[in-house]
Amino acid sequence: MDARRRRQGVDTYDLGLGFFGFFAVAFFAVSLFLQVTGRDPIWASLAAIVSFAILGAVWLFRRRYIARSTRSEDEA
Repeated sequence: MDARRRRQGVDTYDLGLGFFGFFAVAFFAVSLFLQVTGRDPIWASLAAIVSFAILGAVWLFRRRYIARSTRSEDEA
């Protein structure tokens, strides 16, 4: 795998991390605000949990992608 293609793959994972990270923090802030004001924060909390779970999955896949690409580079 050439370096440019590998870099594009890492950039795609970084874009996903930023996207889901933004929404995870935004949903967390909304649920915190709803909790403080005394309203029901269940949907915002569930959305934050799901966003953090997806963020963790994308982060793990990124690490696995980088490890796989460096391993194949060492074999070549």
